Amino acid sequence: MSDESSMNTTPSFLRRLLNTPLGDLVRGRFSGCLDTKAVVAEAGLPEELNLVVRRVVVGTRLSRVERVEVAHELVDHFMDGMAEGVSASGLIEAFGDERVAAKLIRRSMQRKRSVFARGVRQTVRAGVLCVGVVVVLYLMLAIKHRNREVRIEVDYVAMLNAPTEASDPSDRSWPEIREAITTLRGLAGPLPDELMHVDREISKIVSASLSEAPAPWIDAELGPPAQRSDDDDVEAARVDRFFEAAQPALERLRSAAARPLLGFPLAAGGSKDPADRAFFGMDGAAPGVDSSTGSEGDAGEFHDSILTLDFPYFGSVRLAARLLAADARRAVVEGDDARMVADIGAMLELAEQTRQPSIMIAQLVGMSMERLAFTVVLDLIAALPENIDDRSMLALAEMIRGLDDERLGLEMAGERWFFLDIAQRIYSDDGEGDGSLSIGSSVVDMLGTPSGNLGPEQLTSGTGAFLLGPIVAELTLGRAEATRIWMNLMDSAEEQASKSPWEIDTAPLGLIDEIPRQAMNDEFTHMIRYFPINLLVPATESLVFTSGAVRLERDLVLTVLELEMTRRRIGGWPDTLDELEFAAGGEPVRDPFDGSAVRYLRRDGRPLIYILGPDRDDDDGRGMGSVGPGSGGWRDLRRGGLAGSSKQWGLVRAPGNAEPDGDIVVWAAGRE
Repeated sequence: MSDESSMNTTPSFLRRLLNTPLGDLVRGRFSGCLDTKAVVAEAGLPEELNLVVRRVVVGTRLSRVERVEVAHELVDHFMDGMAEGVSASGLIEAFGDERVAAKLIRRSMQRKRSVFARGVRQTVRAGVLCVGVVVVLYLMLAIKHRNREVRIEVDYVAMLNAPTEASDPSDRSWPEIREAITTLRGLAGPLPDELMHVDREISKIVSASLSEAPAPWIDAELGPPAQRSDDDDVEAARVDRFFEAAQPALERLRSAAARPLLGFPLAAGGSKDPADRAFFGMDGAAPGVDSSTGSEGDAGEFHDSILTLDFPYFGSVRLAARLLAADARRAVVEGDDARMVADIGAMLELAEQTRQPSIMIAQLVGMSMERLAFTVVLDLIAALPENIDDRSMLALAEMIRGLDDERLGLEMAGERWFFLDIAQRIYSDDGEGDGSLSIGSSVVDMLGTPSGNLGPEQLTSGTGAFLLGPIVAELTLGRAEATRIWMNLMDSAEEQASKSPWEIDTAPLGLIDEIPRQAMNDEFTHMIRYFPINLLVPATESLVFTSGAVRLERDLVLTVLELEMTRRRIGGWPDTLDELEFAAGGEPVRDPFDGSAVRYLRRDGRPLIYILGPDRDDDDGRGMGSVGPGSGGWRDLRRGGLAGSSKQWGLVRAPGNAEPDGDIVVWAAGRE
């Protein structure tokens, strides 16, 4: 009996609980007052009237509270009719159409609502409608973007490697450079197994050799730098032994430089050549190869992308250039100026090889090697011109004069290919050159964001791809528009780099689609819209000025060579640069600040060439002081020489607290 009672009361309790307003529940009352079925059942009406009341209450589509009120009114209406003796069927017939009655009752109840209640209801309805519209738009965008296919159709890495693949192996300098450096490593003495430490030891020997060579012209003019290098600890005897034993390897470097191209095989993770991997100390199997089977394995979706390329040979070619530079200095000290000319020529030829492919970093490395060669020549003419005969002087002049503006110019073809390669991997392809950002592309994760905060890589991959990916794909630039902007940036960089330094306008280089580059990273809407351009665009301003600096330093070397040859011809330093006679035409190097010929004077009988400096006025060669008003962050500008002032070149003046008062010496002879 107790079990049966429990079964009957439990549903009744649950029913009251489910039909009790929240306010009653808070007060601990289980009133069940929202139960319209209970209201009808308690009235005791005939079943057919109960059904009418229930159908009409449901048909009103009112709130639960309002339905209870309607139920009470209908019950009272039918109870009054039955009290007057009207039959149930008569009451139903007199009541009329239930649907019409439900509509009328609904309108009546709505008119009774307060202004606040009606406002809340309309707000909720509008919100539901907006959510529905957003859902529909989201589904439309998801269908639009998820159904687009990413097609990787062009192998840009193969295009970068094409000159190497098309060349004869005997035309490639890299294998010979590798063998020469390997030999030089063996000459460095007993060292740790790590190749990085071996190359570092060679660099220390190279740096220590400078103490036996003529002092750089800048040190002779301003004094050596204050800091002391650990390279001073390398014994002079060890340096001499190294370079004496290194001559065959250095000759091999000179031979390698004479070849048409470098020929390093570019690949993700470095070269696949076992000889290269051993040379660079790379452990394990080559990239893309299963170490257990030796077969081609899955090296990742982007194993053949320019984005994942490594350039491990940069360190080796820079080391080769430093070795040749040190040997050139030692050769002049030893009276072997022909060897010096050969070393300088090899450095310039290696630089030309390194500039290809025309990836920005490759060009920067090549430019640094060219500038090193120019610096060596300037130092030697300042310190030991008597050890360089006329024939070698003419050979140097002819060699450097052959470096025309096109050879030393800036080429952005590799950077164009770089973006096109990225674009075909993160954008879909509509077959007509356009497409949208690919949702869920793992290459987006690799690119990251400039701020490290929320960005496209979180919004288009994983959970973000499911929730917001379609919207982000719609907000970002399409493939065609992004490509157009990138190509315009590269065109602008090449255009400015082709100008003389004093004519360069950096303003367009700091804009992306007419928007300041910094705003791309500071404003979230720009960061999304211009992804991934805002992350990938290189610092073209510094690159443009670096290219201009290389050309000016070439002209400076030619001017100094002609100045020394004029001294030999007339028996003393000329009074002005107008007395110089350039064998193949030309004129003195120009001042990057105003475009006029550099200033020249003789101080204490010594010739001195200087440029105006950031203040752009002539202070008669007086250098900027390291202390006092106007020095500030400029105090190290004097040691930078010609290229060191490049950030202040161009039409747009660099902002600063104060401009230093004084000129910048770019070359001075060490004797009268």
